[in-house]
Amino acid sequence: MAREEIIATALEVLRGIAPETASVAIDPARDIREQVDIDSMDYLNFVIGLDEAFGAGIPEREYTKFTSLDACADIIGRLAAGKGAAAKGEEGR
Repeated sequence: MAREEIIATALEVLRGIAPETASVAIDPARDIREQVDIDSMDYLNFVIGLDEAFGAGIPEREYTKFTSLDACADIIGRLAAGKGAAAKGEEGR
């Protein structure tokens, strides 16, 4: 999945959690929580929503790292690449 697609989907998830963000321009490099008013429960729901949207299997130790849309793209991309490599390894067996 392309980085732009990951960011667009992450924005959709964020707007599902905090609809008021629909009218806010989000800077992908800046901390999401500094740009929009979400509390810790909203943030947790955002990360869970990302996990569901991407089927990424996000480990709990990664939850605090989804600070910006760029970070979301980096982490989801890395997790997806890891899953792809694991699936290819299983095919060779």
